[in-house]
Amino acid sequence: MEGGIYRKVLIIVFIAALLLLGFENFCTLTGYASEGTTPSNVTIVQSLAISFSTQLGEGIIFDEVRFLPAANVNATHNYDGIGNASGYFILVSPDGNTPVDVCLKADGPLTSVGGDTIPLVGETYSHSKISNITMPSVTSEVSLTTNYTLSSDNVPLGGTGYLRFFLDVPTAQAPGDYSNNIFFKGTPTGAGC
Repeated sequence: MEGGIYRKVLIIVFIAALLLLGFENFCTLTGYASEGTTPSNVTIVQSLAISFSTQLGEGIIFDEVRFLPAANVNATHNYDGIGNASGYFILVSPDGNTPVDVCLKADGPLTSVGGDTIPLVGETYSHSKISNITMPSVTSEVSLTTNYTLSSDNVPLGGTGYLRFFLDVPTAQAPGDYSNNIFFKGTPTGAGC
């Protein structure tokens, strides 16, 4: 008899499980819907990138100066672009999101291995957003300094800032190979150098 009671209890549990399973699958249980809010924020930072023309990447080269004093000696790529445009330029990437001011400086005067220097006031540049035979103009040249100064301002995305470089060499300058480094920096327009 005990075996019969266990069987009956197991059959009742089995039938109850089937009924509950069927009830769950065939009847929809509903509850209350709830809703809430949460803030969503983002900060878009100013993004910019500049790159050098091939000629500017090669360096600013004045070649040989044979007669002294020499004034406004042209750098080698000042007029070698199409229509005598400058080969020295900075490109502003179109992938950014802000116009760019281009700043430049020198690390010091042109200096020879022996320590002779050409005064930095004689190493000059001019700049323009266009370039042809007259622009950038030698008449608007600016002396390089060891502090960043504004060169090209508000160059638009995908735009170009053109440069020309000139050198004045004083009388009795000692012979030799002279060099220095020129630094370029792009900043968001109006942010300053």
